[in-house]
Amino acid sequence: MKSFRKELWFETPTRRAFINITPQVEGALAESKIGEGLCLINAMHISATVFINDDESGLLADIEKWLEKLAPESPDSLSQWLSSATSGQSQGKVATRKLPVSAFQKNTA
Repeated sequence: MKSFRKELWFETPTRRAFINITPQVEGALAESKIGEGLCLINAMHISATVFINDDESGLLADIEKWLEKLAPESPDSLSQWLSSATSGQSQGKVATRKLPVSAFQKNTA
Protein backbone atom coordinates (compact mmCIF):
# COMPACT_ATOMS: atom_id res chain seq x y z
CA MET A 1 0.00 0.00 0.00
CA LYS A 2 1.36 3.42 -0.95
CA SER A 3 1.11 6.38 1.37
CA PHE A 4 2.02 10.04 1.17
CA ARG A 5 2.02 12.78 3.79
CA LYS A 6 2.20 16.52 3.25
CA GLU A 7 1.71 19.34 5.74
CA LEU A 8 0.09 22.55 4.54
CA TRP A 9 0.28 25.64 6.75
CA PHE A 10 -2.06 28.61 6.55
CA GLU A 11 -2.02 31.93 8.37
CA THR A 12 -5.00 34.22 8.28
CA PRO A 13 -5.10 37.97 8.86
CA THR A 14 -8.26 37.62 10.97
CA ARG A 15 -9.42 35.27 13.72
CA ARG A 16 -11.97 33.66 11.43
CA ALA A 17 -11.44 33.03 7.73
CA PHE A 18 -12.52 30.74 4.93
CA ILE A 19 -9.69 29.46 2.75
CA ASN A 20 -10.25 27.39 -0.37
CA ILE A 21 -7.40 24.86 -0.17
CA THR A 22 -8.43 22.88 -3.27
CA PRO A 23 -5.41 23.99 -5.37
CA GLN A 24 -2.96 23.02 -2.60
CA VAL A 25 -4.63 19.62 -2.09
CA GLU A 26 -4.63 18.96 -5.85
CA GLY A 27 -0.94 19.87 -5.92
CA ALA A 28 -0.17 17.47 -3.07
CA LEU A 29 -2.11 14.68 -4.82
CA ALA A 30 -0.16 15.25 -8.02
CA GLU A 31 3.10 15.28 -6.06
CA SER A 32 2.19 11.95 -4.43
CA LYS A 33 1.89 10.21 -7.83
CA ILE A 34 -0.83 8.01 -6.30
CA GLY A 35 -3.61 7.36 -8.82
CA GLU A 36 -6.42 6.29 -6.52
CA GLY A 37 -7.18 5.87 -2.86
CA LEU A 38 -8.23 7.87 0.15
CA CYS A 39 -7.21 11.46 0.84
CA LEU A 40 -7.40 12.48 4.49
CA ILE A 41 -7.35 16.19 5.25
CA ASN A 42 -7.05 16.99 8.93
CA ALA A 43 -6.96 20.35 10.72
CA MET A 44 -4.35 19.85 13.42
CA HIS A 45 -5.44 22.76 15.61
CA ILE A 46 -8.29 22.65 18.08
CA SER A 47 -9.84 25.89 16.81
CA ALA A 48 -9.54 25.03 13.11
CA THR A 49 -11.83 22.95 10.97
CA VAL A 50 -11.99 21.59 7.46
CA PHE A 51 -15.30 21.28 5.66
CA ILE A 52 -16.15 20.31 2.13
CA ASN A 53 -18.60 22.52 0.36
CA ASP A 54 -18.98 24.85 -2.58
CA ASP A 55 -16.86 27.99 -2.56
CA GLU A 56 -19.95 30.14 -3.07
CA SER A 57 -20.11 33.60 -1.53
CA GLY A 58 -23.76 33.36 -0.39
CA LEU A 59 -23.14 30.06 1.35
CA LEU A 60 -19.99 31.38 3.06
CA ALA A 61 -21.89 34.47 4.22
CA ASP A 62 -24.60 32.24 5.73
CA ILE A 63 -21.98 30.11 7.51
CA GLU A 64 -20.25 33.28 8.79
CA LYS A 65 -23.56 34.57 10.19
CA TRP A 66 -24.29 31.21 11.84
CA LEU A 67 -20.79 31.04 13.37
CA GLU A 68 -21.09 34.57 14.78
CA LYS A 69 -24.38 33.61 16.42
CA LEU A 70 -22.95 30.31 17.72
CA ALA A 71 -19.60 31.68 18.95
CA PRO A 72 -19.50 35.49 18.90
CA GLU A 73 -16.15 36.97 17.96
CA SER A 74 -16.96 40.41 19.36
CA PRO A 75 -16.45 40.90 23.13
CA ASP A 76 -19.57 43.10 23.17
CA SER A 77 -21.64 40.02 22.33
CA LEU A 78 -20.60 38.48 25.65
CA SER A 79 -21.34 41.46 27.88
CA GLN A 80 -23.94 39.69 30.05
CA TRP A 81 -21.70 36.67 30.60
CA LEU A 82 -18.64 38.82 31.31
CA SER A 83 -20.45 40.97 33.87
CA SER A 84 -21.67 37.97 35.86
CA ALA A 85 -18.35 36.14 35.57
CA THR A 86 -16.27 39.10 36.73
CA SER A 87 -18.64 40.17 39.53
CA GLY A 88 -18.59 36.72 41.13
CA GLN A 89 -22.36 36.29 40.90
CA SER A 90 -22.12 33.07 38.94
CA GLN A 91 -19.53 31.55 41.29
CA GLY A 92 -21.54 32.40 44.41
CA LYS A 93 -24.64 30.69 43.12
CA VAL A 94 -22.75 27.50 42.33
CA ALA A 95 -20.73 27.48 45.55
CA THR A 96 -23.75 27.73 47.89
CA ARG A 97 -25.86 25.07 46.19
CA LYS A 98 -25.92 21.60 47.76
CA LEU A 99 -25.92 18.70 45.34
CA PRO A 100 -27.76 15.46 46.15
CA VAL A 101 -25.59 12.39 46.76
CA SER A 102 -26.72 9.14 45.18
CA ALA A 103 -26.78 5.80 46.97
CA PHE A 104 -23.93 4.63 44.75
CA GLN A 105 -21.74 7.59 45.80
CA LYS A 106 -22.49 6.93 49.50
CA ASN A 107 -21.45 3.29 49.17
CA THR A 108 -18.19 4.05 47.33
CA ALA A 109 -17.02 6.92 49.51
